[in-house]
Amino acid sequence: AFGGSKFFTIILNAIAGRVLGPAGFGLLGIASALAEVGKLVSGAGLDFLVAREVASEPARAPRLSHDVALIKLLNAAGVYILLALLVATLDYPPVLLPLVLILGSALFIENLSDLLDAVFQGLQRMRVTTVAFLVSGLVLLGTGSAALLSGLGLRAYAMCFVIGFLVRFVVMFIAARRAGLIELGWRGIDRVESRRLVLASLPLLASTGLALIFHRMDLLMLGTLETTAAVGLYTAAVRVIDSVVLVPRVLGTALYPALRKSLQEDPVRARALLTESSRITLTVCSGIAVLVWVLAPWALSVTPGPEFVAAADVLRLLSFGIVLQGLAHVVARLLLAIDAERDFLGAVSVALVLNFALNLYLIPRYGLLGAAWATLLANGVSGSLYLLAAWRRGHALAWRAGIGGPLLALAVGAAVSVPVDWPLPAGLRLVLAWALVLVLSGGLRLTDLSRLVDLLRRRPSGTSQ
Repeated sequence: AFGGSKFFTIILNAIAGRVLGPAGFGLLGIASALAEVGKLVSGAGLDFLVAREVASEPARAPRLSHDVALIKLLNAAGVYILLALLVATLDYPPVLLPLVLILGSALFIENLSDLLDAVFQGLQRMRVTTVAFLVSGLVLLGTGSAALLSGLGLRAYAMCFVIGFLVRFVVMFIAARRAGLIELGWRGIDRVESRRLVLASLPLLASTGLALIFHRMDLLMLGTLETTAAVGLYTAAVRVIDSVVLVPRVLGTALYPALRKSLQEDPVRARALLTESSRITLTVCSGIAVLVWVLAPWALSVTPGPEFVAAADVLRLLSFGIVLQGLAHVVARLLLAIDAERDFLGAVSVALVLNFALNLYLIPRYGLLGAAWATLLANGVSGSLYLLAAWRRGHALAWRAGIGGPLLALAVGAAVSVPVDWPLPAGLRLVLAWALVLVLSGGLRLTDLSRLVDLLRRRPSGTSQ
């Protein structure tokens, strides 16, 4: 469902890029990044706890959804007031403030939908989420396309996100209401329970919020150091990356329930599951990275449009970070499964400071490529810190049987793709080197496809030994 919704977004980006051009697309990218930070800070962490507690005690779903919705409302009010002051204070174009507020409203509605999604996840009723995602994506595609092609401007286009996310919320609200999972009316907040929820979610809230700022640091800093047209080019590359990193997110989400259960019941089986799943995830991510590198000019010409092909080098550089993001997703799920949220927070905090410093140094000197290098280097440090945290907890990821093959294959492929006077084209050199090293190192095996399907179907027995 999320993949289908993403596909609709890709089509919408293709239209937006052609209609708005690099400058308009850049403004939209900065506004989206700021609004996304507000969404995460106002509600992240709570949904994870709701899903976990509803799974344990389904009868608590109505009270939990009521209290968490009120907490999110209060958080969002404070966060978006601060964001508005930040945008007004910094050297951003005046048109950015209304865009941030409109998109912030849309993402607050999405935040409420995520709460209901967490309730349904806890009860393992995913059909409602599937329908809501697809209907919302179709509505957003239809209204957004109409607003863009009619020349109504950025504000009208941003309002389409409010409409699309509202449709998703209404679908999920009706389903939850019929299932008796929510109650209407004002009941007040259970202060003791709400305080417990907020305190329990703080490590995860802080780490996920900082992680989003980490992943949007390049866009946020480019918005103050470069022109909006330059930010538009960079945003185009980032949107392509965002579309494909859906894969490690889905794999990480599918891995989490089986991994947590295995860690509690059979640590030996859990280690085998983690080794095999991490290798398969990184193999898939490295293949996607190679594909994005080779098809970068074509991908940008299709979405968001021919004007953005100039960002091909940026996209190629960012593509190597897909594997690092895949690694981070796997290890982050491991840290959450062993209740090591504080280690997760520490790693993200260090990586965020480094990312800020690298962007501050590299963007004035190398422009868009500097931002891409800063992001890539910070992703490498972030993944290394995650691995270190897992090792300290006694859950080191296997190198030879696990993550080593895919990482080595992509590193060798990247090394031979540098622009030198060799007989073969750079893309072909990259593909051949990656495939050869991947096979020789054992990173790719004949049974991987069936095990990948087992993982996605949450049948961990097929991903063992």
